[in-house]
Amino acid sequence: MHPCQDSFRVTYEQLIDEEVFDSKIAPKLWDFLGVDDTLQVRRLKETVRQSQENEGLDDVISNWHELEKAFRLSAF
Repeated sequence: MHPCQDSFRVTYEQLIDEEVFDSKIAPKLWDFLGVDDTLQVRRLKETVRQSQENEGLDDVISNWHELEKAFRLSAF
């Protein structure tokens, strides 16, 4: 994992396009997570978008304030 990088952005479209995911996203994601890229990964049968493209996480997560506080107070 890259020491200064703390997030990995991927779009819904990149997740559902198997060719794009396998060739472009997965290798970068495995590196980011520190996962052995020789590991066989099983796909979910379906990927379901949980929010609208322009919605923020605070609109989608029902306990956003609790979650945000927990992360804010868990300084490394």
